[in-house]
Amino acid sequence: MKRPLALVGFTYLLAQVAAAFLKNYSLTAGLSIGCFLSFFILMRIPFCRKTYCFPVAFLTAAVAFTIFTVSDWNISSIKSFDDREVTVTGTVMETPELSNEKFYYIVKVDSCEGTDTDELIGKTIRLSSKQALGAESFDTLTCRVHFYPTSHSFSSWSKRISLEGYIFEYMPFSYETPKNYPLTAFPMKLREQLLSNIWDYLSKKAAGLGGALLLGDKVSLSQQIVDDFRLAGVIHLMSVSGFHMGIMTQLFFFLLTFVPISHRRKNLFAVFGIWLFMAVTAFTPSVLRSGIMYLIMLIGRFFYRRADSLNSLGFAVFLICLMDPFSAADPGFLLSVSATLGILIFASPLIKCFLRHWPEKMRSNKFLKNFSEILSITVSSMLFTLPVILIYFHTFTPASILSNFCLLWPVALFLYTVAGTAVLGGIPGVKILAVPFSWAAEHLADGILKTVHWIASLPYASISVSEEFSQFFLVCVFLLFGITFLCFCSKKNLQAAGILSVCILFAGVFGCQLESYNATWVTFVGGGKGTSLIFTKNGKSAVIGCNTKSRLIDYALREQNTKEVCFLTYLTKKPSEEWAASDLILKWKPDHVLLQPATYLEDSIRLALPNAGRTHTFGTASQIELWDQIRITVVPGAALATIDGTKLLICSKGTSLDSLPESFQNADFYFGVDLPKSSKPFQPNNIFLNHFLSSSLKKSSAKLNVPVYITDGNGSFVLEMKPDNTIKIRRSA
Repeated sequence: MKRPLALVGFTYLLAQVAAAFLKNYSLTAGLSIGCFLSFFILMRIPFCRKTYCFPVAFLTAAVAFTIFTVSDWNISSIKSFDDREVTVTGTVMETPELSNEKFYYIVKVDSCEGTDTDELIGKTIRLSSKQALGAESFDTLTCRVHFYPTSHSFSSWSKRISLEGYIFEYMPFSYETPKNYPLTAFPMKLREQLLSNIWDYLSKKAAGLGGALLLGDKVSLSQQIVDDFRLAGVIHLMSVSGFHMGIMTQLFFFLLTFVPISHRRKNLFAVFGIWLFMAVTAFTPSVLRSGIMYLIMLIGRFFYRRADSLNSLGFAVFLICLMDPFSAADPGFLLSVSATLGILIFASPLIKCFLRHWPEKMRSNKFLKNFSEILSITVSSMLFTLPVILIYFHTFTPASILSNFCLLWPVALFLYTVAGTAVLGGIPGVKILAVPFSWAAEHLADGILKTVHWIASLPYASISVSEEFSQFFLVCVFLLFGITFLCFCSKKNLQAAGILSVCILFAGVFGCQLESYNATWVTFVGGGKGTSLIFTKNGKSAVIGCNTKSRLIDYALREQNTKEVCFLTYLTKKPSEEWAASDLILKWKPDHVLLQPATYLEDSIRLALPNAGRTHTFGTASQIELWDQIRITVVPGAALATIDGTKLLICSKGTSLDSLPESFQNADFYFGVDLPKSSKPFQPNNIFLNHFLSSSLKKSSAKLNVPVYITDGNGSFVLEMKPDNTIKIRRSA
């Protein structure tokens, strides 16, 4: 084996990815036993014993499945705490995070009252609160907590979170700052100081972007910006990884040019700098992966040895997955690994291929070389991150080539300027030097955000694909590269596997678009505290209900490749819904807007209406037909859409079915915040709720004897309704 560490590392990662998506420790235990048996059988075959590839691969997979199964069982074993109240005392492990108008605290439990078992002690839990408690990282927090059942989400897995709950703010709580911080607290406090310096010198948007790109702190970054980065295909820039590590390494070597030591010893100083940067960015899996690779490279330079890139990457992946079995559930880590693998395999051949088509005299041109490097890195990283983006977000982003090409150098310059602002802004006597850096960072941030938003707004910047195709494509890619690594591990064969994967991708995306032509897509927007339904057909959309955040509706519209909003209405007279509707009217300029009957309109909606094509006001009810196929009946608080005989009912919170017209009573699909209230029998075929899962809701929905789909904070639901009356339901990111 030429690259044993690459074989072990990537086999281990693939096995853990498979275990993470199976979400069943009984099944992963079976796979572990099967892999162990395969290892022993193969060791009896002379050919396999001689090459070692297959036995090593099966043994590695068996170990990966075993460790993942034990770790998953360890977390799942304390699910008995669901729907229980206990008093918890623990250490806040990370800086509190503000998201969706709630404060989140990651706490490692030291002790608990109200339970007769010690199973919770030592476990990591995530607690939410509607108000800031004042506790910071490494403080000891004591509070009364109610644990609630949650779906087994990848975000919880990747942070090793065992349970989630909310804090009773009205009950006594306390926190205590330690007299002496542990040594491990130094990087966290340094991180907080650097973020504070960034916020002191930059505006809100620039500081949020700087903290996210430099230190991976997305707390203060608006979700609108995150959505733009995802739709533009550059969400991987939000995960601190090899690109950021390379820039920091260059910065460390630049600073070391002023130190009178040999170049060999500078490598050791750079090792310390990289370790410190890894600690400041909280040792996330993507940071660990890139950091370990750079550490191997620098230590090799010190001993006059050249490290093999693929072996280094494999070793880094294996070490991270061994230390944290749930790293495979972290999309940031997977994006980092796949992008690096693509660059290592494809970047150099692409540069040669590109330069080969130019005259020999021009090949040495510096600008042309830089252009070819940027282009090759962009294409290779985009191709290899596609499987991860498809499986997590079910989207294909053709715009990512344009956005990566346009943003690579501006983001690099932005990181340099933000780093200068963060460091110089905290050194007494030289703080004035941070001003020019902050001025440059401000202008670069403005340009980056405008560019990303423009690219994300382009038609077909992001194309939705079916979950079935995403899974099929992922299986094909794993099989192709698995067989190549095991049997024909060479760069040429890996390149051939990559090209074949791209062919499968484009054929599949084109097939999905043909299959979904003339289909009607219904998106039930998850998130917020209200209801919103979006109908989309061939690039045209209609929005029914705006009682959720306008950002979520806007993202859902763009995710469905909407070119034109034909119709928009809101269901209640609540100011929050009118504000959301006005925001959407300003952005999308719908052809028709249906207003609720009112003697007075909010200023926000009144000022936005000139941007709409036509406005209508209804009394008791109003009816509209769309695209010769959809008939929508709107009444205060509810709407009924009929698509080829299938009835979909959407109700705002608190609406009673008894107050609605009789035609609304026999709907096939129900969409709302809570379960329908009716004195008469109401039995739709499917119920969709924009709600967080709880045991009481679980029990109530079980009595209905119909499928109940609950958003539970994990994204929207999308229904694909085809002309032949077949309906597919899937999750949207």
